[in-house]
Amino acid sequence: MKRYIGVLCVVTCAALHVTAVHAEEKPKLTCDRGGQIGKYGGTDWLVYGCSDGKTLAFVTAQGNPASPFYFMLTPKDGNYQLYGEGNGDKRLTDAAYADLKSLTPAQIDALLSSRGPSTGQ
Repeated sequence: MKRYIGVLCVVTCAALHVTAVHAEEKPKLTCDRGGQIGKYGGTDWLVYGCSDGKTLAFVTAQGNPASPFYFMLTPKDGNYQLYGEGNGDKRLTDAAYADLKSLTPAQIDALLSSRGPSTGQ
């Protein structure tokens, strides 16, 4: 049992160190601009702009059976990267993912500009 606890501590401590290093490398985003409802995959999502002025967050709206789930649409190498996390209905989150993945640069720009100016943080 002592060996198990020691290994668990080493793994946990290593994970905390990696998390701390990554936290220092990545800028913190605040995604609280907007909150208007958009329909993606046939369900309602709250759409927020983030403090970098380039990232969008899509969060399941109240009553959305895909809840709990969120997507982040972030710029990377001149394109946008989409990823999501949560435990919502996979069929519904897959449908929303497909809709979000098909957003054009003009549509993304429109969503960003409708969320207000960046705070520059």
